[in-house]
Formats: sequence, C-alpha cells, structure tokens
Amino acid sequence: MKNKSTIKGLININKTEAEMYLSPNTTYDVYFLKAVGQPDGFQIKKTELVFFGLDSLDINYKIIQYNSWFDMYVAANSDKITTGNFHHYLDTFKMNAAEGYKDVQDEFFLTYVRYNIAEMDQAFNSKGEERLNTFLQYIQPFPVYYENDQYMRFLKRFLQ
Repeated sequence: MKNKSTIKGLININKTEAEMYLSPNTTYDVYFLKAVGQPDGFQIKKTELVFFGLDSLDINYKIIQYNSWFDMYVAANSDKITTGNFHHYLDTFKMNAAEGYKDVQDEFFLTYVRYNIAEMDQAFNSKGEERLNTFLQYIQPFPVYYENDQYMRFLKRFLQ
C-alpha cells in the first residue's frame, strides 16, 4: 500500500482485528496475537500486534511509549488522584508532555498527543464557558487533521 502520510490501519484475520499506524515508505515485521478471553461468535475480536525491529522514530513506537508514559504517570499518582482532582494531574502531565516533546517534529504524533490529552480534558470542560475554552484551545487554532484518528475521535465527542 502506498500512503503519502501516516494513517491508522486495521488488520483483520478470521474475524480478529488489530490496529497499527502505517507510515509512508515503511515496512513492518509483526506477529498477530491470538485473541484471548473473547467468546467466539459473530463479533469481531480485538487483539494486539507484536512489532519486531521497530525503530524508535516510528509512529507506532512513539505512540506505545507515550501511552505507557501516561499509564505509568497515573499509576504513580493513583493514591492521590480522585475524580475531583484528576484535572490537576492532567494539567501537570500536559505540561510534562509539552516539555518532553518540544523538539519532536512528527506532526502526526504531536497531534495524537495533543488530542489524546484534549479528549481527557474535555471530560471536565463539556458545558458552557468551559466548552468554549475547549474550542478555543483545541479546535480554533488548528487545521482539521482528518487523517489522525485521535483528532477525529476528540472532534466527534466534542460535537456530540
């Protein structure tokens, strides 16, 4: 497949699917794991891929690392995070991510991170003036990133 920009792809084998990102001019060596703990039937089962020889500059590597970082951040602060103060911890993580990725040039990845955080932020800013702030911070200043699945998921939930 010849793609000109990074896109999200689905691999479907025998009613089991796994997601991955496909960068232009890149080949991948993957192992398709068997779906475990999901009943057989008409539903499509979900699984994950194991990547072999994945370059640290690859989009899949970056997204896996980012998601792991966020999960570790939440786990490290789990005894202090409550429903009422999660937004404070999210703001701290947002600042850490901005600092951590300030030299990254990969627009797809930076958009993924921005709108992953925005989606969580939006959970606390869904009404009135807070909703307007979400629009002004995450939608108005940026173009539409229709090829970025994280952006589109955020936008879909914002417009609901």
